Amino acid sequence: MKSNTAWAGLAATATLTALVSAKHELDVSHEPITSLFKADGTPSHPHFLQSRWVTSELPLDYRKRDLSGTGSKRSSKTCRADKSKPRTDDRKHHGRHSVLHTLDHLGHQVASWIEGGKYHDHSLGIVINKATDNSADNEWLVNVGFGSPAQTLKMVFDSGSSDTWVYSPQCCYANNHTFFDPTQSDTFHNRTVVNNVAVPAPDGTPGQAWSSTYGSGSSVSGYVGIDDFTFGQQRLTVDQLPLALVTSIKGSRAGRGMEGLVGLSAGSGSETPGEWTTPFEAMSSRGQIDQTYLTATLRKANRNTGKGGGGRYTFGEIDDRLLDGNITWTRALSPYLWAGYFDQMTFGDSLLAAAPGTQERPIRFMIDTGSAVFYLPPPIVKQINSQIAGSLVANSSSGLAFPYLVPCDTGLKRHERTANNPSFNLQIGGTNFTIPKEDYVFYANQPVPAAAAGGKTDMCYSAFQTGPAQISIIGLSFIKNHVVVLDQGGRNLTVSARRIGLGQRKDVRYD
Repeated sequence: MKSNTAWAGLAATATLTALVSAKHELDVSHEPITSLFKADGTPSHPHFLQSRWVTSELPLDYRKRDLSGTGSKRSSKTCRADKSKPRTDDRKHHGRHSVLHTLDHLGHQVASWIEGGKYHDHSLGIVINKATDNSADNEWLVNVGFGSPAQTLKMVFDSGSSDTWVYSPQCCYANNHTFFDPTQSDTFHNRTVVNNVAVPAPDGTPGQAWSSTYGSGSSVSGYVGIDDFTFGQQRLTVDQLPLALVTSIKGSRAGRGMEGLVGLSAGSGSETPGEWTTPFEAMSSRGQIDQTYLTATLRKANRNTGKGGGGRYTFGEIDDRLLDGNITWTRALSPYLWAGYFDQMTFGDSLLAAAPGTQERPIRFMIDTGSAVFYLPPPIVKQINSQIAGSLVANSSSGLAFPYLVPCDTGLKRHERTANNPSFNLQIGGTNFTIPKEDYVFYANQPVPAAAAGGKTDMCYSAFQTGPAQISIIGLSFIKNHVVVLDQGGRNLTVSARRIGLGQRKDVRYD
């Protein structure tokens, strides 16, 4: 058997399967939302399906000053940071924190920071704000243990956020969900912050207050503790990590299987005072995995039933079981998120965006396991949907979560004989990546009510929906068709060495 320092594979199967080799595996279930629509035809989850990102362009002259590292008084005060000072100084300076120095795509050093709840990401040239719910809608759930002895909860893995949180005894949905009980853990401590440094709280001291509020109006709040995380059937334990315990929730998640969320983006992107370390960062920097990789190889559900999906998450190496060919690597330019630049995006013969990009058609992209579909800049998403046969845009008064609709049969052979829809193509690092046309549809087994689709029947949500103007969000509609690798850049967690890897799949039939 491989030791705990080898790698931890997180099997994502709907049912238990026999181990074919010695691995640290987690059984993961694919549990779709029980129903997109209520009996009266209104959406069950209108906010959870919306894009959770809002972005704005950094002024070009501001970016130029930052890139040069010289010039105006404003440049020297806001775009530089004294590396000799501790991070606590950065947090006090102009309300900024998590100031990080990295290289942009041209090799120039830039400074990025968080201020006012927004990522001022100079590597990408934009300001990014998380706007809505931060959990995957087409849920792949991973069993993770918390505490000693380990209490197992079904967790969403989210590459678009940093904080890990779980339901607590004070909340939520105890009749059909499991919660983490800190009183049953021998290794749990409340966390407090002293002089901007997080420490275990003395006995009887409340945990540090914690909350997240999203643009949709949903929110979670509670307190922060410290405890052990356990991954895999061979129990890879990552000691004493921050863990938020939810005591209050606004916006129902009762119809969803998740019992918490594991953040996989950079801990430096957390808004929680006292800093945050993610389990992926901890196992990487502590040498608990051979290589600082996390591979997602997710398997889609049955188109007709919405069930039967699964797949794998693998810590520590590239999961090549279903890899067809090689991994294509590109730098993760954002110091906080798994984001970079693509070469070009096309739909059939239509060029949607290409390097160096424009303000309306940028070439930035983000890999987000917490987003269900593609969320693309308005001109791009409009152009794609206009070329899908039979598509329509729902009236703003329809109440639907998504405006763009396509025939539910899109991608099926009998439909494509006459529809002949174009192929979607995303080129990254000189390699072309596409998806099957059947995945142009989100939840093909749950048509929207005809009344909301202008009287047309058998219309479903398109997998291409409107997102932020400055970046393309690449969600699960793409991820489930590829091998996706996130690389922390070595045990030192070198920001400028972080990479995103993509590979084709043997088990996916690309059109």
